Amino acid sequence: MARLRSAGAVTTEPDPRYGRRTLLSPPVEPSDRMKVVEAPLGPALAAATTDPDEALALLERLSSLLR
Repeated sequence: MARLRSAGAVTTEPDPRYGRRTLLSPPVEPSDRMKVVEAPLGPALAAATTDPDEALALLERLSSLLR
């Protein structure tokens, strides 16, 4: 997640209801790097799951594969 955050792919904030969780959201303005991958990644992720926890796991897996 740290790499996605530093790449400008996500923004994070503490979940006000659950102190141990972090809420993820897309940045207000996508980074240049995200503009390149956003088009094919968005629909693929939406087609894969609607569960936020599963989406996070998929993004973490993708991040590890891109290292």
